[in-house]
Amino acid sequence: MKAKLSLLLVSFLLLFLIPTYSHAQEVVDYPTPMKVKLVPTINFNVTPTGNYRLFNVDNQKEILFSGEIQFRHTPNQVTVRIGGRDFTSTRGFELQELNSETENFVSITSVQQGTSFQATQYRGSLKVERGQDRLTLFNILDIEEYLLGVIPKEMPALWHQEALKAQSVAARNYAFKQMASSGFVVDTTANQVYGGKTGEHPNSNQAVRATKGVYATHNGVIIDAYFHSSSGGHTENSENVWRNPVPYIRAVADPYDRHSANANNSWSTHIDRATMEQRIFGPGVRLIDLEVTERTAQAGSVQKLIATGLNTTTGAVVTSSLPKNNGTGDSIRSAFGPSLRSINFTVDKPQVAVQVKTASGGTQNLDYTYGAKIQSENGQHSTVNTNELTVQMASQTIKHPTSPNSFTFNGSGWGHRLGMSQWGARGMADAGKTYDEILRHYYTGIEIVQR
Repeated sequence: MKAKLSLLLVSFLLLFLIPTYSHAQEVVDYPTPMKVKLVPTINFNVTPTGNYRLFNVDNQKEILFSGEIQFRHTPNQVTVRIGGRDFTSTRGFELQELNSETENFVSITSVQQGTSFQATQYRGSLKVERGQDRLTLFNILDIEEYLLGVIPKEMPALWHQEALKAQSVAARNYAFKQMASSGFVVDTTANQVYGGKTGEHPNSNQAVRATKGVYATHNGVIIDAYFHSSSGGHTENSENVWRNPVPYIRAVADPYDRHSANANNSWSTHIDRATMEQRIFGPGVRLIDLEVTERTAQAGSVQKLIATGLNTTTGAVVTSSLPKNNGTGDSIRSAFGPSLRSINFTVDKPQVAVQVKTASGGTQNLDYTYGAKIQSENGQHSTVNTNELTVQMASQTIKHPTSPNSFTFNGSGWGHRLGMSQWGARGMADAGKTYDEILRHYYTGIEIVQR
């Protein structure tokens, strides 16, 4: 009798201590599923909160667990350790969210967030697959829950609600289109920054939920709702930045972008000559000039530059047109090494022009003296190949640059200038515009629909 009672007691305790899954519960069906690729450390631990089941994809079997689950990277497989016992799978494991009246989420000990690895919480489910140097980890969840972790990473959560709502719709559109084309998104600026449940904020959550299921469409099709930080006062036509014309990405005046708190209203970047000439010409050519030769009519975006160089061996003048190899307008931003904030800029260079005396006794104006043939007082001839030229004046000796040692780019705006300016959206919201008015301003001929 005691043995039977003990057995019953053990069985009763197991009901509470081991399973976290009841067959009466079903796996959550996400209406618009997102698959977000995360970057974990080589080994990591997961602690589910709420109702989940662990599923081995190899044999389609559930693995009972309680508390923390350890995921380990092993050659050509995934290893799960639960209570000292290992389970392996070549196709991986799924930690599936179950329908529940309470909030479900998972805590992962170490996931890359920006430049560091941090403990992070995520809504939804996880899928863990084998990888080369670490496990491949995906967060599976509905698009509405995904956006909760995106919006405060893409726009300050304390900004006006109407701006946050406009950002929510634009981000929803972007996520939907990216999933349709690639089947997954990454959690960085390569797609949209995503901080999971840990990154959420009540203000941005309110904006996402207020626009649940709202999309921007053009002729009934969900648009690619491109957005950027700051337009610099005018957005741009798509073909002037990424080559292909898009009917709803048209250049519009953007006075609201000139917000007093917008640090991108004016910026300046200095790039040294040596860095630029390596990127433009390669070795053996001295960069002596850079000139903007083409801009767009409405927004003033730089479309073409001509770089002039001097072959350091032959003295021949070399020119190069930018962008190279049929590159896009946007590629100009990274053509010189350090990225420029936008293609709305001017180029300034130090004054290196001089007036020289010629062999015939006359004078000549030179834009630069690098590579010039000179004759010294003793009649010897040489070629200028130094950064500075020493000149003896009547009362002093000066050193004059032979060519620009650096170039200064002065500009406005940050990003590709296509679609919605985030700073402009803030300015419009502060001026009393609603989120749909903001979207219709930046995306030409669109409809705002509920799906």
